[in-house]
Formats: sequence, C-alpha cells, structure tokens
Amino acid sequence: MKWLEVKFSAWIGEVSSAYQNNPFTVFICEIDGQLKAFSAHEGNNKGTGWFGPMGTDTGLRGKGIGSILLKKCLTDMKEMGFVKAIIPWVSSIPFYMHNVESKVERVFWRYEKIME
Repeated sequence: MKWLEVKFSAWIGEVSSAYQNNPFTVFICEIDGQLKAFSAHEGNNKGTGWFGPMGTDTGLRGKGIGSILLKKCLTDMKEMGFVKAIIPWVSSIPFYMHNVESKVERVFWRYEKIME
C-alpha cells in the first residue's frame, strides 16, 4: 500500500478490496525486492467480472510486464468461472486490444458544467 500511495494513490481502495478476497485477487511484479507493477480484479463491482486496476512503473512500461499481469488476472477470472471480463475506464485501448484481443463495448462521456 505504501508503494501505491506514491505511484497510484487513486487505486488504493480497489486494491485493498481485492486483497480482502479469499483468495486475494492481486498479482504483483517485484524486481530486486522492489514492487514495480500490479494488476487486480474483483476489487470493485464484485461478482460482475470487472478487471482492474493495474499499473506499471513508468520506466518499465512497454517491456511486457503489464501484459503478463493482465493475462494472469484474466486467467484467474476464467478459473473462477467468469466467461467475460469487463475492463472499465481504460486509458490505453490499443494495449488491451493488442494483448488480449478485447473489444470496445460501450463508451461513457464525461461532461461538466459550472453551476453559477
């Protein structure tokens, strides 16, 4: 959690929730004893097949670590009986399409209006 506070603080709640699952549903990558990447599932909207969140140190992106962790989570979800995974709120659609042949199913637009 200390590493998440520094690198991905917005996801502390979901990762904490995934660690409460039995068995826990978080996968990590350590290099030389240092946490460098993670992926999780069933941390939000439990029972619905939601994947995420995931994150990799910026200096290690593009080296395949995220792909491995993503596939570990999806395999775990399949073994739990899910026939479909929902990958919500992605910032890199091509990453998921390339690595697991995902498809865009729905898109949400966020609008904002300043109330005077």
